[in-house]
Amino acid sequence: MKRVIVLVDGLNLYHAIDNHPNWHGFKWLNLKSLANALIMPSQETVIEICFFTSVPTWNLNKHNRHRTLLRVYADLGIRIIEGKIRRADRKCRASCEQTYIDHEEKQTDINIAIEMLRAGMEDRTDKVILITADSDQIPAIRIFREKFPAKELMVAVPPGEDAEEICGSVTKYAQINLGQLKRSLIDDPYTTKDGTIIPKPPSWMHKTIYPPRSP
Repeated sequence: MKRVIVLVDGLNLYHAIDNHPNWHGFKWLNLKSLANALIMPSQETVIEICFFTSVPTWNLNKHNRHRTLLRVYADLGIRIIEGKIRRADRKCRASCEQTYIDHEEKQTDINIAIEMLRAGMEDRTDKVILITADSDQIPAIRIFREKFPAKELMVAVPPGEDAEEICGSVTKYAQINLGQLKRSLIDDPYTTKDGTIIPKPPSWMHKTIYPPRSP
């Protein structure tokens, strides 16, 4: 069986879902189920899932929802690699030129690149699936393909995202669809291995519009 490692750009995937209010129910996403939907089970097996993320610090509700999801992921055996979110002072692009406070993610891109290359150097995988639409990963993808030509690298693009540039850097790519998300939800409530009950955050209970069923 071909060994597969799945690397998930957490905030890239989150924002793809968050941009559509009718999709918010998909934030309660089971990455193990999604990963298995992206492979050929008769030929491949997922041996590890790495979730790269940064936890919001400026909004307590967002912080708590994110930590709740990470508790579930840790219980599912998903490896969590955290970056940082830092304050950034921005200047309005309009004519007012006033300064406002924003926040930007740090370290995630480099963490993904390091893990991708480490997996190749340590020969821990035969195939990497990278879930992202971020073209900043193209340099790491090029190095991976150059150094490990016998290993496969596939990009899985979050739903609704335009990722022509990054898809052009690999030989195989796919777009995650709403049907795959629908079939990859965490149980609500979720019961951990030690019996703790974790419900889905209430603000993620928005009605989700699913794609029509095939005839």
